[in-house]
Amino acid sequence: MAVTQEDSHVLYIARAIGIILVVFGHYMWHPNWTWSPYLFHMPLFFVLGGMVCRPIVDFRQWIVNIGRGYILYYVFSYLLIAVITWLIISNWDTRIVFYLGEGFESLATPILHNSHNNSLFMVGWFIVAYCLSNVLFRLFLTFAHKYISPGLILFLGVSLGYVGITYLSPLFQLHRFWLWNIFCQVSVGLMYFTIGYVCKQMIQRAASLWVLIISWGALWTLVKLGLSHELGMSWSEYPDGFALHLLVSMFGVIGVLSLANTLRHCSGHRHFVWLGKQSKSIMTYHMVCLVLVDLLMVELGYLDSNYISALHHYVDPVWGWIYIGVGVYGAIGINHLVNQFKSGVFSQRRNSTQSRLRLD
Repeated sequence: MAVTQEDSHVLYIARAIGIILVVFGHYMWHPNWTWSPYLFHMPLFFVLGGMVCRPIVDFRQWIVNIGRGYILYYVFSYLLIAVITWLIISNWDTRIVFYLGEGFESLATPILHNSHNNSLFMVGWFIVAYCLSNVLFRLFLTFAHKYISPGLILFLGVSLGYVGITYLSPLFQLHRFWLWNIFCQVSVGLMYFTIGYVCKQMIQRAASLWVLIISWGALWTLVKLGLSHELGMSWSEYPDGFALHLLVSMFGVIGVLSLANTLRHCSGHRHFVWLGKQSKSIMTYHMVCLVLVDLLMVELGYLDSNYISALHHYVDPVWGWIYIGVGVYGAIGINHLVNQFKSGVFSQRRNSTQSRLRLD
């Protein structure tokens, strides 16, 4: 079933809420909130991905989109942020982690280190895990959706998540072998893709102000009782086990979608829709932007540079909103400049090619 404009607005607003929570979480590392973003914000993006997933129609175009939207995007962003990070650590004494590897090792370094070898691009793990989950789920959907019932698809997806959290996560924690981590990330990601795809209509019908109150009330209760703890999907950390983790994360996800559905009726909802469309660029560049504000604080005398890391910033009730604003809108600005640069380069190259053809 095609996504209506009304539904797409709700999904974009949910993405906007999710990415703002990511920025908040990286500004205030593990904030002391009852509704901590780390309870559900990464599962949210995978569920939203499943809600818009469809079987592949044009394989050639799909492969091009994967290449441009994920592989080339990751490589370009990794290199650009590496240059920015190098400029920062060359001029200020910080605690930012920066290691690109040596020789041929440098090609595998970001994958082997979960993209955390440059802490200002530690979110790169999400691009990799989301890409792999998206590719595998859409391939499965394309070849199997006509022959397998939605109930069986959901069962298979949840089973993968169970295997990831119950077996692959402890295996990675024991051996710290990078491949187990990716397998766990993708298996849990596929579970949430499946839930989003199969349960889309049910979730959309349930999304309301009352469901927001009930779901986040249940989340608040679980946290206050000490039953629910923050997860670390990037490092396959699920301290509550499979069942409780799934319950808590879905309370959070349904709560966000209910909030998004409520905000859709507000006059300024289109700005949230726009922010949701920019969530990829915010995810990519927000950590750089937070550190740039840190450097301003250093120059103003509020902060020592050796305190700065990717997750340690100047926490202040007033300056906090400046950090969040720069983290969100500064990241969009960087992405705009990058796109302008790419457009200029490609335009110049195209004009040069056309000139040579005319001369020939």
